Amino acid sequence: MSAFKSRRRRRRVKYNAVPSSQNNYFLVLLLSFIVLFETIILLFLVPKTPTAKVSPAGIVIKKEARVASEAIPKKAAEPKKIIPKKAPVTRKATPKKSKGKIAIVIDDWGYNTNNLDIVAEINMPLTLAILPFLNYSDEVAEFAHKHNYEAIIHMPMEPDDKTGIDLEPKTLMVDMNNETINKIMNDAFADIPYAKGVNNHMGSLATTDRGFILTVFRELKNRNLYFLDSFVVPDSVCRDVAKSVGIKFAKRSIFLDNQSSYAYIRGQIMELVKEVDKTGYAVGIGHDRESTLKVLREVMPQLAEEGYRFVFVSEIVK
Repeated sequence: MSAFKSRRRRRRVKYNAVPSSQNNYFLVLLLSFIVLFETIILLFLVPKTPTAKVSPAGIVIKKEARVASEAIPKKAAEPKKIIPKKAPVTRKATPKKSKGKIAIVIDDWGYNTNNLDIVAEINMPLTLAILPFLNYSDEVAEFAHKHNYEAIIHMPMEPDDKTGIDLEPKTLMVDMNNETINKIMNDAFADIPYAKGVNNHMGSLATTDRGFILTVFRELKNRNLYFLDSFVVPDSVCRDVAKSVGIKFAKRSIFLDNQSSYAYIRGQIMELVKEVDKTGYAVGIGHDRESTLKVLREVMPQLAEEGYRFVFVSEIVK
């Protein structure tokens, strides 16, 4: 009986030990949750300073960087001199190496002012050849001067075939004496005072007459002006006479708008570009027409972007 009681007592002891072990386990688990909870609270409540975010290694690096910057002041200024990043902007703003010079001349101004707004939109070097003695000649000349375009006198000269042609006022004729020629030219320069030179309007007969051209060029020599040969006939004597008199001279390379279609005018401009590629410069002559000016407004910036340089005729004459 005593032994039986002893076994029951031992069993009771073992039975009571299990709950004690479980209590300890739950206590440890509770403490762990408390510690974890406090850690999370601390992470959210502690102020987030730059130092708190950086690891110890990061702090050391930051201090070393500060010391290095204090020791070598030039390194602190280096970020302000980032040349490579600015290079693309510089390339866009700086014109490319010139592929050659192109002078565009627009003839026959003076009948009206209808297309001057398109010229203003082009805003690139154009030489305006103005017919003298017309209703709007002086107004176009003032426009050219105000907007920094080059003006020249588009001097009417005698054509070879006058059949069905209404000659312009005071057209220069080959049978005029020197006094009459000089008087008409003086009147033309008074009408268009900002002119830098002269080119011929028509003149298929006049530009082949050496004596007539000599009189005209001597007057230009006195005024230190240039002559642009519109080159309406292949047997023009203008180049030879200009050389003998000693005036600056240039010759038309391409007529841009013998036809008024946009496609034709674009094609002629491309022919002008081919001439530039061969010789380094060229002169294209168009007329005061809406189609011509609209094509130029579109094409000139594109060619300039490719490296062709648009200039006034005065930058090409020799």
